[in-house]
Amino acid sequence: HRAVIKTTTQSTTKVRPVYNCSLKTGNSPSLNEAAFKGPDLMTSLMKLLLSFRSKSLAAVADIRQAFLMINLKDEEDRNRFCFFMYDPEGKLQCYRFRTIVFGFTSSPFCLQYILKHHADLYTKDEISELLKNNLYVDNFIVTSDESNFLQNVYHESRRRLAEGGFELRSWSTNDPVLKERLIEDGTIVSHDKPSEKVLGYDYFPENDVITLSKVQFDNRAHTKRGILSETSKVFDPLGLVQPVTVRGKLLLKQLWTKKLDWDQTIPGEHCDAWKGISADLSKLTDINFPRNAVNGSDNNLVVFCDASKDVYGFAAYAVNKNNSNLIFSKSKLSPIKSRSLPTLELLSVYLAFKCLPSIISSFGPDTFSNMIIAVDAQIVLSWLLS
Repeated sequence: HRAVIKTTTQSTTKVRPVYNCSLKTGNSPSLNEAAFKGPDLMTSLMKLLLSFRSKSLAAVADIRQAFLMINLKDEEDRNRFCFFMYDPEGKLQCYRFRTIVFGFTSSPFCLQYILKHHADLYTKDEISELLKNNLYVDNFIVTSDESNFLQNVYHESRRRLAEGGFELRSWSTNDPVLKERLIEDGTIVSHDKPSEKVLGYDYFPENDVITLSKVQFDNRAHTKRGILSETSKVFDPLGLVQPVTVRGKLLLKQLWTKKLDWDQTIPGEHCDAWKGISADLSKLTDINFPRNAVNGSDNNLVVFCDASKDVYGFAAYAVNKNNSNLIFSKSKLSPIKSRSLPTLELLSVYLAFKCLPSIISSFGPDTFSNMIIAVDAQIVLSWLLS
């Protein structure tokens, strides 16, 4: 096993032992190879993030030591989770877990199945649906336009999960009424940082904005492996900063076309390019995006599709009479084998239509009254000529 250490102030569990359940001895299968992984019951990360950016009020919490709350009932199951340790007298002792462990391939499935099963034990109402669909591993996220509903979710979700042996803790919200109650109950987050970690982003409840999590980049990276490692540090599943992150992808594409080895020193001009890109990536945390990007139900979904010889993609905006906000974007590098610009434009439209069902379903069918697809006129001309 190894220790996974989290140094961020928001982390409630600083050190977590993760077991190498993929360890193999000789020709024997590892525990993970011999175990049934189970179907993926996890709620879509993209769906949760998009729904988190709707409605005026938000609340987040997490389950305390969620995996360790799942007990192994049978003796034969406990015997499969043994480990050895020397006691103070130097004698080798064998211990065993009574719960599922981090690193076991079936642990995420077990947790999600039990949480959903427990939620189904109650009346099928909005609280049960939230407990089934708004949990990502151990993170609970809910948004609403009504403070009373948010308070009801707070009380009922805590009560129902507590009856199953789970504790919802470290609550944070931008609702002032609920915040006062959290302080009274002692369930509000205990750290002194202004932001919370929400599905990979930093959320500031006071200003109701999100930013990218702060990351340190090594501007001295000088190999293909090193630059790939550095560019992979940016976690932005919503594509909010695509214009900057795509430059790192383009640099890697150039290194691939030069057929450089993974650990071969790259040419000087590419090192200089990486220094400029890393400097810009470091400044991304200074950009704030409104969490509540979709207000009410009178919104238009406007999608811009475009392409260049290097990149094609799209950007989706929620537009109403008061403002417009970027809610999602996605881009892909153009194939190494050259394609015509109209072909790449069509690929951008195809990419947008692949993502649109997920975007619309995340906000609900009544959120957008109209949808507008903005496409380059060159595509229309190509269609007419064909």
